[in-house]
Amino acid sequence: MSDTDQRDDFWAQKADLPTNFLQHLAITLPQGARAAVFVPDGVLFGSGAAATVREALLKNCDVHTLLRLPTGIFHGTNSKSNILFFTKSVPRPTGEPATRELWVYDARTDNHHTDTGRPLTEADFADFLAAYRPGELDHRGRTTSPRFHSYPVSELFQRAGVSLDLKAGLAATLDDFGSPGEIALSIAEHLDEAGKRFRTVAESLA
Repeated sequence: MSDTDQRDDFWAQKADLPTNFLQHLAITLPQGARAAVFVPDGVLFGSGAAATVREALLKNCDVHTLLRLPTGIFHGTNSKSNILFFTKSVPRPTGEPATRELWVYDARTDNHHTDTGRPLTEADFADFLAAYRPGELDHRGRTTSPRFHSYPVSELFQRAGVSLDLKAGLAATLDDFGSPGEIALSIAEHLDEAGKRFRTVAESLA
């Protein structure tokens, strides 16, 4: 969506593509529909339009689960992604947000993968599925664990910019940077990219 394109129904204008996709999906879903959306970290804590969309999403949808995915699962990148689960809700008569609490499952901390050396498998999500409890619509059977923690919506609205940069208890004691080999590979990839850009500039000056 370009700077000149605007939609009257959007919560925020001039947002980046992932944020625009999230608000488009949330706005156009029918009442009661459920969604699971891949979002990069920036959508969870970015300022401006991203913050506006997060606030509106919590008010208009039951945003009940956030799955923090491991790094290194996409080819050639060290990007950090998440899956946001929510249900399009009927507005509450009291005016309260549709979201009551957000459960965060941290599959990222101390859990690093690559698309070739150590790819994700279905078995890697067994613990998350057990914690998520599919089919239980009210989520009352969920329990806290080192990787799974809930945040009441009142606490979320008190965070600067309604940031959803949230972690479970495990992240408080473990680093989230990867193994030394993964860190070195990430640095090498960034240096390679920087070298390509520098060569392009140098060729244009020649």
